[in-house]
Amino acid sequence: MAKKQSEKIIVPWLAFPDGELHLNALEEKILFIAMDTEYQSNYTANVNLCLSYQYAAYSLCDGTYKSGIFYPDINKQERYTIGEFTHKVLDAMGLPIKMLKDWTIIYISHFFTAEWAMFKDRKELYMKFDYIRKTMITGRYPLRTTILDKDGSKIELSSYFRDTMLLLPDGYKSLEKASTFIDGYEKVDIGENKAQMYQFMVDNPELFEKYAIRDAEVTLRLFIKLQYMLNKINGSKGKLFSTLASATTNDFKQFSKKKFGDSIHDMQYDRLHTLYKRYESIADRSYLGGLNSSYHIGVSEGYTFIDIDFKNAYPTAMNLLKVGDFGTKIEKTNKSDKKTNIFKGVDDD
Repeated sequence: MAKKQSEKIIVPWLAFPDGELHLNALEEKILFIAMDTEYQSNYTANVNLCLSYQYAAYSLCDGTYKSGIFYPDINKQERYTIGEFTHKVLDAMGLPIKMLKDWTIIYISHFFTAEWAMFKDRKELYMKFDYIRKTMITGRYPLRTTILDKDGSKIELSSYFRDTMLLLPDGYKSLEKASTFIDGYEKVDIGENKAQMYQFMVDNPELFEKYAIRDAEVTLRLFIKLQYMLNKINGSKGKLFSTLASATTNDFKQFSKKKFGDSIHDMQYDRLHTLYKRYESIADRSYLGGLNSSYHIGVSEGYTFIDIDFKNAYPTAMNLLKVGDFGTKIEKTNKSDKKTNIFKGVDDD
């Protein structure tokens, strides 16, 4: 996989009635693949045994939908590569690889880091991803992917990776809570069986499959619902949002354009906006969060030290600020006074 820096995708989210998955053909060369895995932790051997790969896939081109499960060879501790997994999904859907030339695949999972750990080629590909809040996605641009057909011919397509957890607000980031947004697709309750998934798979294979496949199904439907809602709120139609924060930022930018775009200071605003955009990426890469440090040097007895960190303190304070008055032009005053450098004896001239 290699990155391509000149391509963006437009998905017709508003074509989904109320953000619900339908099986209508939209003739768009886009394939959604929601993926999930089940595994059993072996703490003695310090390894996770992959039990199954499950998927829910939907083709926007012809309306084909399919969900299912694949079982690797547990005795051989088998794991799939992303390519092998994709091949299996395409075969299950009856989609010939040759037909996928210039298509886009959007892979979706809920907390992708956990699923990524089950793939054989994770170490070779992890540098291709961006890391946000302990999970992995592709950024603004897709990965260019080459898939080999059975006759050895190469088919190129684009791949995006998205995580539904990054699109959810605090309090609803677990798939169990988020699934309540999708009627009829709530997460299957298996109680204490989560601690012994291998034994659960052996003892009750039907319920195991229902539980496993449901996670992939709800992830796909949840993703479509969230993208639909965020585009609806933002007044956009086909944006592929990666995080809830990016949707909020986009909404603020649209508000700014509507608020100040027709003002008498268009020239000044555009100049500042251009300046802002030039250094926006630097700010995005540089900001790593706030640091709250409390120090006491020496030995203390009989004291209790408490450090309180308020959740969302910065965003809360920022939201309390009123919108400034940008409609009044400030007159500049020209001063002919000679300026002096802060270092004594060194003159600006």
